[in-house]
Amino acid sequence: MALQGKIIVRRFRYNGITMSDPSPQKTIDQIRLFFATQYPELLNSVIEGPVTKDGTSTYTFARAVGSKGIGHLTAIRNIVNGKSTVVSTNPLYNATIQQIQESQECSKIVQSIVNNREKSTPLFAPAAAYSRFG
Repeated sequence: MALQGKIIVRRFRYNGITMSDPSPQKTIDQIRLFFATQYPELLNSVIEGPVTKDGTSTYTFARAVGSKGIGHLTAIRNIVNGKSTVVSTNPLYNATIQQIQESQECSKIVQSIVNNREKSTPLFAPAAAYSRFG
């Protein structure tokens, strides 16, 4: 019995929408970036799969779910134990004087570079960034 080659078609699913493969030569991550122009939340998504059935490999882009900052369970435990869960939103809250001075020096250097129009060159996005086939 001889082995037979079979072409497998890739499909992509996100949020109940099935999308066809725009370019079989591109990697899955490149496809994710391609579709991110229409669905920006794909930039933070997780790729699941493939699930192959009847000659079609289906990849699913799933939202990366998480919580910011302190976890809910940890926060509840801290409240029950009488610990404070309030954190200052000021970025300088725990900074030392040396760190603040270094940050100010860095800001001055960056500002002088950015504002020097004679030596700085503008960055242009490549045309491929706006092309469907780039």
